[in-house]
Amino acid sequence: MRLILLAAGMSRRFGENKLMWTLDGKPMMRHILEILMRLENERGWEVTVVSREGSAADMARSLGAQVVINPISEQGISTSIHAALDSFAGASCPAAFFVADQPRITYGTIAEFLDAYAASGKGLGCVAHDGELGNPAVFSPEYFPELMAIQGDRGGKSVIKRHLDDCYIHQVDDARELSDIDTKPD
Repeated sequence: MRLILLAAGMSRRFGENKLMWTLDGKPMMRHILEILMRLENERGWEVTVVSREGSAADMARSLGAQVVINPISEQGISTSIHAALDSFAGASCPAAFFVADQPRITYGTIAEFLDAYAASGKGLGCVAHDGELGNPAVFSPEYFPELMAIQGDRGGKSVIKRHLDDCYIHQVDDARELSDIDTKPD
């Protein structure tokens, strides 16, 4: 499985680079990146961080993650998804996508979700709270062409919604784990 951290956003609503903003003693992005690197070390899954050049990319490299630069990230999240998939074209393993502004998600939740997805035999997977689909999400290679067709500031949720019959949905009890941070009050 490939673990892809999407970290190329523009932080417009936040007012500064939110991924480097200190939260609980470390940059926001580092919370989830450390979890993904732990999974890479424990399970041999490769971590790829899609970012713009700069501090987020530097942090990812310093922790040993593969970095893919998205020079057109201002065109929306779809460009980061495309950059990630292009970086391992022809791969036959699923791709799990994570967002870097979700610092409250835990190692246990991620590991449990990915294990349950793998055991489900489904082609798609995502987490949810009270029926609201969220991140992270996993896509088997058969869905990569649909991800590549997404344009603008849209992610893979539309693909998941079209194929709910082939989606493992992992319920999370604590909604805070799935909350992303868009503004400083968040």
